[in-house]
Amino acid sequence: MRMKKKLWPILVATFILVALIGAWFIWNNYLSPAAQRRLELERNYEKATSAMKTFEDAMRADTYGGKTPEETLSMLIDALKKGDIKLAAKYFTLDTKINNPDYLTRNKWEKGLEEKNSTGEIENLIGLLEKAQPAGSSMVGYFGFEIRESTGELMGDVGMQLNRYSNTWKIESM
Repeated sequence: MRMKKKLWPILVATFILVALIGAWFIWNNYLSPAAQRRLELERNYEKATSAMKTFEDAMRADTYGGKTPEETLSMLIDALKKGDIKLAAKYFTLDTKINNPDYLTRNKWEKGLEEKNSTGEIENLIGLLEKAQPAGSSMVGYFGFEIRESTGELMGDVGMQLNRYSNTWKIESM
């Protein structure tokens, strides 16, 4: 019995010590302001890493287009002549504005081409694109075409960008 009475204070002290160490561990790793900032930083890092992987995967899978700007333009014109709007839209860049509901899609390009097709303006667009002449670019990975009237006046242009993930040229603006 005497042994039990002497053991109780040691057990209570050990329990209190373990509880204090556990409380300190929980505070330090989960509840303190510094721990909260660290956890938030880890969550944000995971979100950014996931978003970057999604972006890179989409860019690698975006293989429609030519190995040269001229080849991509020719492929676009051919698809438009065949009336294949879905294929024609695939030669455009993906929308990369993160907060846009069309993120990593070509919805705006496809809708624009469908509208031109439904209003009968697609033939006019094809005619203009067939007049496009290389204008080049001083920036690596970018290329432009100019569409000029017979008088030399600029009517429009086509901007291209190299998708470095799939090594294909994509139409960026028109």
